[in-house]
Amino acid sequence: MRLIQAVPADAAEILTLYRACAAGDVCCWDDTYPNAQIVDGDIREGTLYIWREGTELLAAATLLRWDDIEDMPLGFRYTAAPCVLCRLCLSPGRQGQGEGRRLLSAVEDLADALGYRAVHLLCDVRNFIAHGLYAGAGYRYVCDAPLYGHEYEVFEKPLRKL
Repeated sequence: MRLIQAVPADAAEILTLYRACAAGDVCCWDDTYPNAQIVDGDIREGTLYIWREGTELLAAATLLRWDDIEDMPLGFRYTAAPCVLCRLCLSPGRQGQGEGRRLLSAVEDLADALGYRAVHLLCDVRNFIAHGLYAGAGYRYVCDAPLYGHEYEVFEKPLRKL
């Protein structure tokens, strides 16, 4: 699996992937979030990465250099050069086949290559599949956090021995 930086021509397809992943009631994603402005901003900032197989877009993830959760007293243990992983999604047709773990591993490898030393993230409390993915990948539960009008569990993982 090779993640590549998204470009403006990918924006509509990424938004379609986000909408497909928003179906159901397992997370706070809906018709308004994530939206085209967020996709365009992530692309412009160079923080949105995608995975294609041939011409098909299968996954996307954003690695932010900073997010406001870094300024909140959430109890992060790994605070040296973290990134914030957000908007991680895998095409529904590829879920349940081990691809999520491969995707997360590729995102971690990319974050490490970009010089980050830890990953911080929020996970909607209803998203039990993602909870299992993060726990199985060695993420440490930090705390529960009511943020942005939703309930999240906060996770972190060091990328290198600290």
